[in-house]
Amino acid sequence: MKKLILFLLFACMQTSFSQWEKCNLGIYDNYIPCIASDSNMIIAASFGGVFLSQDDGVTWSLKKNGFLDSNVYQVIIAGKNYFAGTEHGGVYKSIDFGETWKELNNKFSDQPVYSFAVKQNNIFAGTYGKGIFLTNNYGDTWVNRNNGLRDSIIIDIFIQGENIFISVENSGVYLSTDNGMNWIQKVNGLPSMSGIYASTTLEDCSSIAPGNFIICATLQGIYKSLDNGGNWILTTPPNIKSIVPLAVSGNKIFAGSTTYEGVFMSTDNGNTWFTKNTGLISKFIYSLHIHGNYIFAGTENGLFKAKLSEITSISEYPTENNSFQFYPNPAESNLTISINNNNPINKIEIIDLLGNKLKEFETPQQTTTMNIESLSRGVYFLRIGNDVKMFVKE
Repeated sequence: MKKLILFLLFACMQTSFSQWEKCNLGIYDNYIPCIASDSNMIIAASFGGVFLSQDDGVTWSLKKNGFLDSNVYQVIIAGKNYFAGTEHGGVYKSIDFGETWKELNNKFSDQPVYSFAVKQNNIFAGTYGKGIFLTNNYGDTWVNRNNGLRDSIIIDIFIQGENIFISVENSGVYLSTDNGMNWIQKVNGLPSMSGIYASTTLEDCSSIAPGNFIICATLQGIYKSLDNGGNWILTTPPNIKSIVPLAVSGNKIFAGSTTYEGVFMSTDNGNTWFTKNTGLISKFIYSLHIHGNYIFAGTENGLFKAKLSEITSISEYPTENNSFQFYPNPAESNLTISINNNNPINKIEIIDLLGNKLKEFETPQQTTTMNIESLSRGVYFLRIGNDVKMFVKE
């Protein structure tokens, strides 16, 4: 009896501290490349059609009526219209909440569609081979929008106000400020294109904007920009690589790994990261999505979900190397820097938002003080080795 009581106690403890739980009732245990939702419905893409849930992911129903190509890569909801991007059938549309689907007449029906974005009544679709297309009549007609692009494989689209960002395999990030009529490449500070954009479809650069930041998920880690993509700087330690999906809830950024590292979370604009994997059986993350009080993760083993209140309140393993700390932040005259390594000499650099190196010196000391009175008020980066952190000069 005592052993049984201990076992039940242990099981209860495991349950109470569990964050992720599988939510595959009615859904295939396979590749889930995208998740989207509105206030009532969650829609998940799969290689078998789309799955819909109206109960926060507790149960799912397969909807594939009308699909000639049921390998669905991307889904999006635009008002009462559901759109699905497929492997070789172009774009499908549903006007009856996903019950039936109709292939849209377009100029890219032979191309995989990996990305969608909605800007008012404009819907953008990114294809794997013919660039980016735009419709302003919910898919009845499409026009090509490739002016300025060096490549035609579109991996991701993100819209922030009047700015439209896309990631293009082998040539990086592009920005349009005129609704896609023209594109300007924005890659200053990003690693070489061969280091980001591999030949697979998911190793891409997905841009989202938590607050005033734009962050870019790459094979080398996560980069961020504070000037609309003009300059990028690495914001993750060396052990975080191959990041594909991103999601944002308030001040919390979630990132998913395709090298079986699971999910990471940051609450300070990407300066520090923690693993968030309790209960997550499959750690190859294809997609992340936030709906109401839950975060969903699409994995190679189906769907998982976690309550945001739980996953954000429990600290797990810090993933930052913590090669150095500093204080105060914001700072007015001096920064005190504590270095956590055994290097005989450390080079300390201060960099502005344009990537210019403003100060540099070397020190053998583990703790040192740097005078910053000559800096103008604003945001800067402190770099020691591969570790970069942001600070504010008052």
